[in-house]
Amino acid sequence: MLFGRPSEPGRRVWTHSAELPNIAVGTDRFTLDPGAWVRADALARAHGLAVLGFWHTHAGAPRPSAADTGAAWPSSLHLIASARGSVRAWRRVTSGQR
Repeated sequence: MLFGRPSEPGRRVWTHSAELPNIAVGTDRFTLDPGAWVRADALARAHGLAVLGFWHTHAGAPRPSAADTGAAWPSSLHLIASARGSVRAWRRVTSGQR
């Protein structure tokens, strides 16, 4: 998970991240542990931080998969790190958003 604070109108600054365990079966999917999610969110809120988005890794290129885009929170920051060392940031935009 990625956490941060608003910096100016319409802008947010990423300041912290948390690694949460994968409870999915298999290595080609990722499911966040709900208990770890709640604990990380509570700790962040206690320090004045908000959830900005999520990060995960791909063995190949850091492109969002169909599963990534389908599960993405609209307007949240999503980072994908490649095993090759590159990183891609993206966000899902819904109708009417910019």
